[in-house]
Amino acid sequence: MDNDVTDASTLSFGALFPAPDDLEATTDPILSVAEVYAITNHFLQNSAGSEEDANEVLKKVHGYGRRFHGMGMGGISTGGQFEQLNNMLQDLRDGLLKKTFMSNSTGEELKLHEYEASKLMDLMSTTSTSDEAKCLIPSLKKFTDGQVEEYLELVKKAKLKISEIS
Repeated sequence: MDNDVTDASTLSFGALFPAPDDLEATTDPILSVAEVYAITNHFLQNSAGSEEDANEVLKKVHGYGRRFHGMGMGGISTGGQFEQLNNMLQDLRDGLLKKTFMSNSTGEELKLHEYEASKLMDLMSTTSTSDEAKCLIPSLKKFTDGQVEEYLELVKKAKLKISEIS
């Protein structure tokens, strides 16, 4: 693999990100928009200043996250709510990354790359289909429709739980 080529359909992200078979080489996760929003929201609420005092990039990232996180998070305002939300998002990420399938054609174990898990978490609708997911995340074509539906079901259940706490 050429480390300077970026192609999400083959999970090639250039030299800054590990190859799919070398995920243990990094400790930095690829975050979903919901995770970025939760972190920036928590930071802004617990910093000495207000959102108006935060740097422009942080405000823009937080605004983007608020608009596009897709998890049904409303007013996550307390530390306890943040911890609960953070735990739910981590549980979802762990569930997606731990779920494996066997390929019918090759017999090899199939699992999500961290990028794929993050992008599944970013899907806006709880009614997303496997076709929609495969169009938006081309590397998911290695999975059958039924397998992608199982991943989507995990995301749907997490979104419903998250919407209950906010």
